[in-house]
Amino acid sequence: MGGRTTWGPNTIRYNISENDNAGNTTANPYAAGQSLGAISFAGPNPPPTPSQAYAYNNTFYSNITTSKASCAGFYSVPTSGLFANNLCIMSGQTSSVFLDGNGFSSAGVQFVSNGYVNLSSPTTFNVYSFPGNFGSLSSWAASVPGGEAGSTQAAPLFSGTPAPGACTIVASVGPQPCPSAYVLGAGSPYIGLGTNLAASPYTLTIGATDYYGNAIPNNTASGWNVGAYGGNN
Repeated sequence: MGGRTTWGPNTIRYNISENDNAGNTTANPYAAGQSLGAISFAGPNPPPTPSQAYAYNNTFYSNITTSKASCAGFYSVPTSGLFANNLCIMSGQTSSVFLDGNGFSSAGVQFVSNGYVNLSSPTTFNVYSFPGNFGSLSSWAASVPGGEAGSTQAAPLFSGTPAPGACTIVASVGPQPCPSAYVLGAGSPYIGLGTNLAASPYTLTIGATDYYGNAIPNNTASGWNVGAYGGNN
């Protein structure tokens, strides 16, 4: 990627990820590009300017028994963008690294209305190398643009089946049954907790439906959810 003068803009939205990159057994859990993670933003170091990325309304889940798992990895890029309305869930790790940032500066990226859930240890929170490590949501929020406004560590209260973490691929063409596991149940704190990214100061073109085909926004609280499910059940 050397010599590139631009990177992006890239948008990742309305996705469901379960145990992505599970086959990675690299000894160094935080080597650039090596952490187990759902999405990775990777570019040359130093990064090209501009380099933009927007990740919003995704649901990430990992029950891999390792401290290497992360919802997102930022490796040099982007220099500007947004990470918002994402639901990051860990189960089985006592030292979960929700976000991993090797060689990355978060100065131009806003973090807003995300859910960071460790089902095995509800108070555990870790962000690695942004620069520095953060062991609490409050300390991380104080260090980044957007201040993680609206973000929480509350349990998601899923209502679908099969249970999260039990996905298998059905040997047939067409929609898979597994994503139903990540539908938010009635009373979930993430329904209506999200930020309206179509409004100022973000003014993104965010689409009219969620991952499941539900019309968005819904009519609960802000009307915008955290995660890939946009309905109000």
